[in-house]
Amino acid sequence: MSTLTPTGTFEAVAVPVEAEGLKAYVHFGETSTGKYFASVRCRLMTGEAAGAEEVWTGYLTDSTIERTIKALRAFGFKGDDLSAAQDQELTNRVEVVIEHEEYKERTYARIRWVNDLGSRRFKALDRSKLRTLGGELRERVASVDAQAAQSSAPPPAPPVDDLPPF
Repeated sequence: MSTLTPTGTFEAVAVPVEAEGLKAYVHFGETSTGKYFASVRCRLMTGEAAGAEEVWTGYLTDSTIERTIKALRAFGFKGDDLSAAQDQELTNRVEVVIEHEEYKERTYARIRWVNDLGSRRFKALDRSKLRTLGGELRERVASVDAQAAQSSAPPPAPPVDDLPPF
């Protein structure tokens, strides 16, 4: 029984795979419903899953091709001819986001996203910028607090004239 790769974000590299006599970093295929896809086997390099391998699949449909091409670029694909990708070494380190999926009563690990390494990182604000931002947002923060206070306050008592007679 294989171990389920945990969910999370990991650094990874593409691993060449031999399929139908072709050793390549990316392979292309077609589903039984006629959708074309690209797949890349990834070796996780960080975290508790270091050394594990999972396959990323990107579809080449109108609604997904942009994201698929961005992922292939993150791996290191160059050029504008996808058929040339099989001849390229895709050696860039990337960040992959793994999520779990249920299918036919089984749980699988799936690479949901492939991003450029470090693309999810942020630049910390220095004290001066933070003070400026704090000043700019002070009124909005106070407004949020005021709205929260109003919604948690008890409703006002009805006027005396509206009370039923006893």
